[in-house]
Amino acid sequence: MATSARPLPLMLPSLTVIIPVYNRTAVLVHPLRSLREAAAATPDLQWEIVVVDDGSTEDVASVLASFSDLPIRLHRQENKGLLAARLTGLSLAQHEAVLFLDGDDLVAPGKFTAQLPALTGADVTYGDVGRVELEDHGQLVGALRLDQPLAPCDEPAEFYLGIQPAPHNPIFRRTYLISAIAPPLFPAHRIYDPIAETWFYYHLSIMPARIKYVPGAWTIVGDHPGERISRAWERQAFAALHLMRSFMAACPVSTATVAARQRVGHCAFATWRALPYNFTGFPADDFIAIWRTAPRAPLAELGGRWFQRLARVVGPVPAARIFRRLQRGPYSRIRTLSSAQLAALVHE
Repeated sequence: MATSARPLPLMLPSLTVIIPVYNRTAVLVHPLRSLREAAAATPDLQWEIVVVDDGSTEDVASVLASFSDLPIRLHRQENKGLLAARLTGLSLAQHEAVLFLDGDDLVAPGKFTAQLPALTGADVTYGDVGRVELEDHGQLVGALRLDQPLAPCDEPAEFYLGIQPAPHNPIFRRTYLISAIAPPLFPAHRIYDPIAETWFYYHLSIMPARIKYVPGAWTIVGDHPGERISRAWERQAFAALHLMRSFMAACPVSTATVAARQRVGHCAFATWRALPYNFTGFPADDFIAIWRTAPRAPLAELGGRWFQRLARVVGPVPAARIFRRLQRGPYSRIRTLSSAQLAALVHE
């Protein structure tokens, strides 16, 4: 009597999770607990957690001691910044897949069971995002809140520069990630730290890729009132300006890179439009200079209906100046840096 063959169990890609840490050890328990839950759902997974202690003055090892059941490797280095810590973790990774996870963010229990199988036949997988409040001393507060679901996207420039997923959303095939930055288009520098994941994204935007979307909120952002590298938006804006300049100077000009260069120009224009007026002491118009050197995007991508009507009459930049004045408040209302701090930032 014939019997039907049992399906072979799905072999998941092995995984390295990279966690850069610089102090704030009180919240470190949350990503580790979330990884424990995700791993429990995939008992056959071969994996490791590489914790890169980037010169912390707090005792990272004592926190990790409570998670001795997890396959953690601790690497200590002098303080070099978030981007350098992620690159160190990548150099130490031993497995097929790579996930970057910051010390105050989490993964959903089903992240590995959802995204790792999708990595078979893909270079990167991603899903949707939820958020949870963390108190400054590391306690969870309230219920999970879901962001608007992301859309499926298989075009690298749009995915990395348009969607720009949260840094712990994508799971990458390690060889794909390394091939994009070895050697890099332009050197890593700690000035990019406020948007460190975007340094990788700009490199990946010109690489052919098989991108798979897996619906579901597998990525959880931990919102908290304490210190965070991205808290000062001026630092993010300055990091973005440097990143765009460096990319446009180093990116090869070819038909293969048109989409990425066009998207960077669009990002530069959109960033400039989002800045407050009276933002003195910052080279804001350098964003427009970047946009002028990029392949032009359709006018519809730069603004809405009323912006487009005005731009057809006076041009995109004058139209944007008018809308910026009408829609954005003065810098004095939203500044996070003093004049001295802003001057020091701009002259780094």
